[in-house]
Amino acid sequence: MPESGIGLFPDVGGSGWMPGLGGWGVYLGVTGERVGGRTARRLGLSTCHVGDWEGVEPAVVERLDKGEDAEDVLASVDEGGDEPTALDDLIEECFADKFEIFEILEALDKSEHEDAKRIKSIIETKSPTSVEVTLEQLRRGKDMPSLADCLKMEFDISQNMMREPNGDFYEGIRAVLVDKDGAPKWDKAFGEVDVAKYFKEAEKKWEP
Repeated sequence: MPESGIGLFPDVGGSGWMPGLGGWGVYLGVTGERVGGRTARRLGLSTCHVGDWEGVEPAVVERLDKGEDAEDVLASVDEGGDEPTALDDLIEECFADKFEIFEILEALDKSEHEDAKRIKSIIETKSPTSVEVTLEQLRRGKDMPSLADCLKMEFDISQNMMREPNGDFYEGIRAVLVDKDGAPKWDKAFGEVDVAKYFKEAEKKWEP
C-alpha cells in the first residue's frame, strides 16, 4: 500500500481488512512497503500462490475445461506462503496495536533488530498527514461493523483531502508522478497534523 508516499491513505476498503493483519497491517499502511507473492499468501492476502504460472497454466486450463472444481484445481498448484522471518518479530514488536506515530518511532528506536533504523528512516520520508490519518483510519476500522462503514469513512477522508489544494496529496502526486523528482515537501511534521478534520462527514454524501 504505497499511499503514504503520495499523501493519500489506504483506500478501496483497506480500513476493513488491514486491521485483521495485526502489526503487518499497520506496518504496510505506515511504510507503504510491498510484499512478495509468498508473503502475501502467508498473510492471507491471496488464496493461491504459483511461482511459475506459465508452467502450470495449460494443465490448469485443461482441468477446468473438463469441469473440475476451480478451488480444487488451484489448491493443487498452490505453493503456499513463505515462513515467518525476524522481520515478523520486529513488526509485532513495533507496530502491533500501535496507532500513534510517536509510539511506533519510539519502539523502533528501542528495538535491537537490524532493520529497525532502516524502517524508521522509511517512515520519516512519508507524508506525516498520510501516516497519522492512516493510523487513525486503521484504529477506527478495526471496530467497524461492515465494509460499507469502512468505505464511507474512506470516502469522507478522500473528499476532505481533495479539498486541500496545497495538501500533501497534490504534492505527493507532483513529486512521484508529475515532476518525478522524488522530493516532496510535506505540509506538516509529525505531531502537527489535525487528524480529526479528515474524518468529518464530507459535504458530498457517499451513496453505496
